[in-house]
Amino acid sequence: MDSYSVKKSENCKRNLFIILVDVFIWLVAASSVVFLYYNGTPYEQGFYCDDPKLSFPYKPDSVSNEKLLCGGFGISLAVILLVEVLNGIEHTYSRRPCITMKSMIQCLAGYAVFLVGFIMQLIVVLVLKTQTGSLRPNFFDVCKPEFNRTFCPGYIINFTCTGSDPDLIKDSRQSFPSGHAALAMYVAIFYCIYVQIKLNITYSYTAKPFIQFGLVLISTLIGLERIQDNKHHPIDVAVGFCVGIIIAIFVFRTIGLRIFKNTSHWTSNITNFQAVEQSRDLCACSMSNSTFLTTQDHLSYRKQSVTDVKNKESPVLDISPINQPVTSMYHNV
Repeated sequence: MDSYSVKKSENCKRNLFIILVDVFIWLVAASSVVFLYYNGTPYEQGFYCDDPKLSFPYKPDSVSNEKLLCGGFGISLAVILLVEVLNGIEHTYSRRPCITMKSMIQCLAGYAVFLVGFIMQLIVVLVLKTQTGSLRPNFFDVCKPEFNRTFCPGYIINFTCTGSDPDLIKDSRQSFPSGHAALAMYVAIFYCIYVQIKLNITYSYTAKPFIQFGLVLISTLIGLERIQDNKHHPIDVAVGFCVGIIIAIFVFRTIGLRIFKNTSHWTSNITNFQAVEQSRDLCACSMSNSTFLTTQDHLSYRKQSVTDVKNKESPVLDISPINQPVTSMYHNV
Protein backbone atom coordinates (compact mmCIF):
# COMPACT_ATOMS: atom_id res chain seq x y z
CA MET A 1 0.00 0.00 0.00
CA ASP A 2 1.52 3.33 -1.08
CA SER A 3 1.83 6.39 1.16
CA TYR A 4 -1.10 8.16 -0.52
CA SER A 5 -3.47 5.26 0.22
CA VAL A 6 -2.28 5.11 3.82
CA LYS A 7 -2.79 8.85 4.26
CA LYS A 8 -6.21 8.66 2.66
CA SER A 9 -7.23 5.80 4.98
CA GLU A 10 -6.04 7.73 8.03
CA ASN A 11 -7.97 10.83 6.94
CA CYS A 12 -11.13 8.78 6.43
CA LYS A 13 -10.82 7.27 9.92
CA ARG A 14 -10.20 10.69 11.45
CA ASN A 15 -13.15 12.25 9.63
CA LEU A 16 -15.41 9.36 10.68
CA PHE A 17 -14.35 9.78 14.30
CA ILE A 18 -15.10 13.53 14.14
CA ILE A 19 -18.55 12.82 12.69
CA LEU A 20 -19.36 10.26 15.39
CA VAL A 21 -18.27 12.62 18.18
CA ASP A 22 -20.31 15.50 16.76
CA VAL A 23 -23.38 13.30 16.29
CA PHE A 24 -23.11 12.15 19.91
CA ILE A 25 -22.86 15.76 21.15
CA TRP A 26 -25.85 16.74 19.00
CA LEU A 27 -27.94 13.89 20.38
CA VAL A 28 -27.09 14.88 23.96
CA ALA A 29 -28.09 18.49 23.21
CA ALA A 30 -31.30 17.31 21.50
CA SER A 31 -32.21 15.18 24.52
CA SER A 32 -31.87 18.26 26.74
CA VAL A 33 -34.31 20.08 24.46
CA VAL A 34 -36.84 17.25 24.78
CA PHE A 35 -36.44 17.26 28.56
CA LEU A 36 -36.91 21.03 28.85
CA TYR A 37 -39.94 20.99 26.56
CA TYR A 38 -41.85 18.28 28.42
CA ASN A 39 -40.54 18.60 31.98
CA GLY A 40 -39.44 22.21 32.31
CA THR A 41 -41.44 24.13 34.90
CA PRO A 42 -41.81 27.87 34.18
CA TYR A 43 -41.10 30.37 36.90
CA GLU A 44 -44.34 31.42 38.65
CA GLN A 45 -44.75 35.10 38.07
CA GLY A 46 -47.51 37.29 39.45
CA PHE A 47 -49.59 39.97 37.77
CA TYR A 48 -51.40 43.24 38.36
CA CYS A 49 -55.17 43.18 38.74
CA ASP A 50 -57.00 43.52 35.44
CA ASP A 51 -53.76 44.16 33.55
CA PRO A 52 -54.92 45.06 30.03
CA LYS A 53 -51.76 43.50 28.55
CA LEU A 54 -52.90 40.09 29.84
CA SER A 55 -56.61 40.44 29.06
CA PHE A 56 -56.71 39.43 25.39
CA PRO A 57 -58.95 36.52 24.35
CA TYR A 58 -57.54 33.12 23.57
CA LYS A 59 -57.17 32.23 19.87
CA PRO A 60 -55.97 28.99 18.27
CA ASP A 61 -52.56 29.05 16.61
CA SER A 62 -52.53 30.21 13.02
CA VAL A 63 -49.10 28.54 12.71
CA SER A 64 -48.88 25.55 15.04
CA ASN A 65 -45.63 24.03 16.26
CA GLU A 66 -46.03 21.16 13.81
CA LYS A 67 -46.62 23.50 10.87
CA LEU A 68 -43.64 25.62 11.88
CA LEU A 69 -41.28 22.63 12.06
CA CYS A 70 -42.51 21.15 8.79
CA GLY A 71 -42.30 24.54 7.11
CA GLY A 72 -38.84 25.26 8.48
CA PHE A 73 -37.34 21.98 7.34
CA GLY A 74 -39.26 22.10 4.07
CA ILE A 75 -38.04 25.60 3.24
CA SER A 76 -34.46 24.67 4.14
CA LEU A 77 -34.50 21.68 1.77
CA ALA A 78 -36.21 23.74 -0.93
CA VAL A 79 -33.54 26.45 -0.71
CA ILE A 80 -30.74 23.89 -1.00
CA LEU A 81 -32.38 22.31 -4.06
CA LEU A 82 -33.08 25.71 -5.63
CA VAL A 83 -29.46 26.79 -5.22
CA GLU A 84 -28.21 23.61 -6.89
CA VAL A 85 -30.68 23.96 -9.77
CA LEU A 86 -29.75 27.61 -10.38
CA ASN A 87 -26.07 26.77 -10.24
CA GLY A 88 -26.72 23.96 -12.72
CA ILE A 89 -28.44 26.36 -15.12
CA GLU A 90 -25.29 28.47 -15.01
CA HIS A 91 -23.55 25.76 -17.02
CA THR A 92 -25.51 26.50 -20.18
CA TYR A 93 -23.37 24.35 -22.44
CA SER A 94 -23.66 21.13 -20.42
CA ARG A 95 -26.13 18.44 -21.36
CA ARG A 96 -27.58 18.37 -17.84
CA PRO A 97 -27.13 20.29 -14.57
CA CYS A 98 -23.85 19.29 -12.99
CA ILE A 99 -23.90 18.03 -9.40
CA THR A 100 -20.27 17.53 -8.37
CA MET A 101 -18.91 15.59 -5.42
CA LYS A 102 -17.89 18.89 -3.81
CA SER A 103 -21.40 20.29 -4.13
CA MET A 104 -23.03 17.18 -2.65
CA ILE A 105 -20.67 17.04 0.35
CA GLN A 106 -21.08 20.76 1.01
CA CYS A 107 -24.87 20.39 0.93
CA LEU A 108 -24.76 17.62 3.53
CA ALA A 109 -22.24 19.50 5.66
CA GLY A 110 -24.27 22.70 5.41
CA TYR A 111 -27.42 20.93 6.55
CA ALA A 112 -25.52 19.41 9.48
CA VAL A 113 -24.47 22.92 10.52
CA PHE A 114 -28.10 24.03 10.20
CA LEU A 115 -29.18 21.26 12.59
CA VAL A 116 -26.55 22.36 15.12
CA GLY A 117 -27.91 25.90 15.14
CA PHE A 118 -31.46 24.58 15.22
CA ILE A 119 -30.77 22.82 18.53
CA MET A 120 -28.88 25.83 19.92
CA GLN A 121 -31.72 28.27 19.35
CA LEU A 122 -34.23 25.82 20.85
CA ILE A 123 -32.10 25.52 23.99
CA VAL A 124 -31.81 29.31 24.33
CA VAL A 125 -35.54 29.82 23.84
CA LEU A 126 -36.63 27.06 26.24
CA VAL A 127 -34.22 28.16 28.97
CA LEU A 128 -35.43 31.77 28.72
CA LYS A 129 -39.08 30.67 28.75
CA THR A 130 -38.72 28.55 31.88
CA GLN A 131 -36.53 31.02 33.75
CA THR A 132 -38.62 34.14 33.10
CA GLY A 133 -42.14 32.67 33.26
CA SER A 134 -43.47 35.64 31.32
CA LEU A 135 -47.28 35.67 31.00
CA ARG A 136 -48.90 35.62 27.58
CA PRO A 137 -51.40 38.29 26.47
CA ASN A 138 -54.21 35.71 26.80
CA PHE A 139 -53.20 34.63 30.33
CA PHE A 140 -56.40 35.72 32.09
CA ASP A 141 -58.61 33.97 29.53
CA VAL A 142 -56.61 30.71 29.75
CA CYS A 143 -55.78 30.65 33.47
CA LYS A 144 -59.00 32.18 34.81
CA PRO A 145 -57.23 33.07 38.09
CA GLU A 146 -59.00 33.14 41.43
CA PHE A 147 -57.51 35.49 44.04
CA ASN A 148 -58.43 37.89 46.81
CA ARG A 149 -59.57 40.99 44.97
CA THR A 150 -59.21 43.12 48.09
CA PHE A 151 -55.54 43.42 47.14
CA CYS A 152 -56.46 45.15 43.88
CA PRO A 153 -55.15 47.21 42.24
CA GLY A 154 -51.92 45.80 43.64
CA TYR A 155 -49.59 43.04 42.46
CA ILE A 156 -51.07 39.56 42.89
CA ILE A 157 -48.77 36.68 43.80
CA ASN A 158 -51.11 34.18 45.45
CA PHE A 159 -53.71 32.92 43.01
CA THR A 160 -55.12 29.69 41.61
CA CYS A 161 -55.75 28.94 37.95
CA THR A 162 -59.19 27.46 37.37
CA GLY A 163 -58.76 26.81 33.64
CA SER A 164 -59.66 23.36 32.36
CA ASP A 165 -56.52 22.64 30.30
CA PRO A 166 -53.30 22.30 32.36
CA ASP A 167 -51.11 22.22 29.24
CA LEU A 168 -52.53 25.53 28.04
CA ILE A 169 -52.08 27.02 31.51
CA LYS A 170 -48.42 25.99 31.54
CA ASP A 171 -47.99 27.35 28.02
CA SER A 172 -49.60 30.66 29.02
CA ARG A 173 -46.66 31.22 31.39
CA GLN A 174 -44.01 30.94 28.65
CA SER A 175 -44.40 34.06 26.56
CA PHE A 176 -40.81 35.36 26.48
CA PRO A 177 -39.24 35.01 23.98
CA SER A 178 -41.23 33.89 20.95
CA GLY A 179 -40.04 30.46 19.84
CA HIS A 180 -41.83 30.80 16.52
CA ALA A 181 -40.08 34.09 15.77
CA ALA A 182 -36.69 32.71 16.84
CA LEU A 183 -36.92 29.58 14.69
CA ALA A 184 -38.39 31.38 11.66
CA MET A 185 -35.71 34.08 11.71
CA TYR A 186 -32.96 31.53 12.33
CA VAL A 187 -33.97 29.60 9.21
CA ALA A 188 -34.21 32.83 7.21
CA ILE A 189 -30.84 34.29 8.21
CA PHE A 190 -28.98 30.97 8.04
CA TYR A 191 -30.12 30.36 4.48
CA CYS A 192 -29.61 33.98 3.49
CA ILE A 193 -25.93 33.45 4.34
CA TYR A 194 -26.00 30.04 2.66
CA VAL A 195 -27.39 31.52 -0.55
CA GLN A 196 -24.86 34.33 -0.44
CA ILE A 197 -21.99 31.84 -0.28
CA LYS A 198 -23.26 28.97 -2.43
CA LEU A 199 -25.27 30.61 -5.20
CA ASN A 200 -22.87 31.67 -7.95
CA ILE A 201 -24.68 32.73 -11.10
CA THR A 202 -23.99 35.39 -13.73
CA TYR A 203 -27.27 35.36 -15.65
CA SER A 204 -29.24 37.25 -12.96
CA TYR A 205 -28.41 40.05 -10.55
CA THR A 206 -31.73 39.89 -8.67
CA ALA A 207 -32.27 36.16 -8.04
CA LYS A 208 -30.05 36.07 -4.97
CA PRO A 209 -31.47 39.18 -3.20
CA PHE A 210 -35.06 38.18 -3.97
CA ILE A 211 -34.54 34.71 -2.45
CA GLN A 212 -33.05 36.31 0.65
CA PHE A 213 -35.82 38.90 0.81
CA GLY A 214 -38.46 36.17 0.57
CA LEU A 215 -36.93 34.23 3.45
CA VAL A 216 -36.83 37.27 5.73
CA LEU A 217 -40.35 38.30 4.72
CA ILE A 218 -41.80 34.89 5.58
CA SER A 219 -40.12 34.86 8.99
CA THR A 220 -41.31 38.40 9.73
CA LEU A 221 -44.91 37.49 8.86
CA ILE A 222 -44.75 34.47 11.18
CA GLY A 223 -43.62 36.72 14.04
CA LEU A 224 -46.38 39.24 13.39
CA GLU A 225 -48.92 36.42 13.23
CA ARG A 226 -47.99 35.46 16.80
CA ILE A 227 -48.89 38.96 17.98
CA GLN A 228 -52.20 38.88 16.12
CA ASP A 229 -53.03 35.49 17.68
CA ASN A 230 -52.56 37.02 21.16
CA LYS A 231 -49.72 34.59 21.88
CA HIS A 232 -46.92 37.12 22.39
CA HIS A 233 -46.18 40.69 23.29
CA PRO A 234 -44.25 42.69 20.67
CA ILE A 235 -41.09 42.56 22.81
CA ASP A 236 -41.30 38.73 22.82
CA VAL A 237 -41.28 38.62 19.04
CA ALA A 238 -38.51 41.21 18.75
CA VAL A 239 -36.24 39.29 21.13
CA GLY A 240 -37.11 36.04 19.33
CA PHE A 241 -35.97 37.60 16.06
CA CYS A 242 -32.71 38.68 17.73
CA VAL A 243 -32.10 35.18 19.09
CA GLY A 244 -32.57 33.65 15.64
CA ILE A 245 -30.27 36.19 13.98
CA ILE A 246 -27.52 35.85 16.58
CA ILE A 247 -27.55 32.05 16.54
CA ALA A 248 -27.51 31.90 12.72
CA ILE A 249 -24.53 34.27 12.45
CA PHE A 250 -22.72 32.59 15.35
CA VAL A 251 -23.11 29.09 13.89
CA PHE A 252 -22.04 30.12 10.41
CA ARG A 253 -18.99 32.05 11.62
CA THR A 254 -17.78 29.42 14.08
CA ILE A 255 -18.71 26.20 12.25
CA GLY A 256 -20.14 26.86 8.81
CA LEU A 257 -17.21 28.64 7.18
CA ARG A 258 -14.79 26.09 8.60
CA ILE A 259 -16.91 23.18 7.36
CA PHE A 260 -17.13 24.60 3.84
CA LYS A 261 -13.37 25.14 3.79
CA ASN A 262 -12.65 21.59 4.96
CA THR A 263 -15.09 19.99 2.54
CA SER A 264 -13.46 21.89 -0.31
CA HIS A 265 -10.12 20.36 0.73
CA TRP A 266 -11.55 16.83 1.02
CA THR A 267 -13.33 16.98 -2.32
CA SER A 268 -10.30 18.38 -4.13
CA ASN A 269 -8.34 15.29 -3.01
CA ILE A 270 -11.16 13.01 -4.12
CA THR A 271 -11.31 14.77 -7.49
CA ASN A 272 -7.59 14.41 -8.09
CA PHE A 273 -7.64 10.74 -7.04
CA GLN A 274 -10.57 9.87 -9.34
CA ALA A 275 -9.82 12.09 -12.33
CA VAL A 276 -9.87 9.24 -14.83
CA GLU A 277 -13.26 8.02 -13.58
CA GLN A 278 -14.66 11.54 -13.84
CA SER A 279 -13.87 11.55 -17.55
CA ARG A 280 -16.87 9.25 -18.03
CA ASP A 281 -19.19 12.07 -16.99
CA LEU A 282 -20.41 14.28 -19.83
CA CYS A 283 -21.01 17.17 -17.42
CA ALA A 284 -19.16 20.23 -18.64
CA CYS A 285 -18.68 21.84 -15.24
CA SER A 286 -16.36 19.02 -14.16
CA MET A 287 -13.80 20.52 -16.55
CA SER A 288 -11.62 23.53 -16.05
CA ASN A 289 -13.50 25.30 -18.83
CA SER A 290 -17.10 25.19 -20.02
CA THR A 291 -16.41 23.85 -23.51
CA PHE A 292 -18.99 21.33 -24.68
CA LEU A 293 -17.54 17.84 -25.37
CA THR A 294 -18.93 15.29 -27.75
CA THR A 295 -19.05 11.59 -26.96
CA GLN A 296 -16.12 10.92 -29.30
CA ASP A 297 -14.07 13.58 -27.49
CA HIS A 298 -14.69 11.87 -24.15
CA LEU A 299 -13.75 8.44 -25.49
CA SER A 300 -10.56 9.88 -26.95
CA TYR A 301 -9.77 11.70 -23.71
CA ARG A 302 -10.40 8.62 -21.59
CA LYS A 303 -7.97 6.53 -23.65
CA GLN A 304 -5.38 9.31 -23.42
CA SER A 305 -6.01 9.69 -19.63
CA VAL A 306 -5.42 5.97 -18.96
CA THR A 307 -2.19 6.03 -20.96
CA ASP A 308 -0.94 9.18 -19.24
CA VAL A 309 -1.78 7.88 -15.76
CA LYS A 310 0.28 4.78 -16.41
CA ASN A 311 3.18 6.98 -17.50
CA LYS A 312 2.53 9.37 -14.56
CA GLU A 313 2.00 12.23 -16.95
CA SER A 314 -0.68 14.93 -16.90
CA PRO A 315 -3.17 14.40 -19.73
CA VAL A 316 -3.87 17.29 -22.06
CA LEU A 317 -6.64 17.09 -24.62
CA ASP A 318 -6.87 19.51 -27.50
CA ILE A 319 -10.58 19.90 -28.28
CA SER A 320 -10.35 23.54 -29.31
CA PRO A 321 -11.61 24.66 -32.68
CA ILE A 322 -9.18 25.32 -35.51
CA ASN A 323 -7.06 28.46 -35.06
CA GLN A 324 -7.91 28.57 -31.33
CA PRO A 325 -5.45 28.07 -28.44
CA VAL A 326 -5.21 24.66 -26.88
CA THR A 327 -7.10 24.39 -23.55
CA SER A 328 -6.05 22.01 -20.78
CA MET A 329 -9.03 20.18 -19.39
CA TYR A 330 -7.63 18.60 -16.28
CA HIS A 331 -4.61 19.33 -14.15
CA ASN A 332 -2.73 16.96 -11.86
CA VAL A 333 -4.76 13.81 -12.44
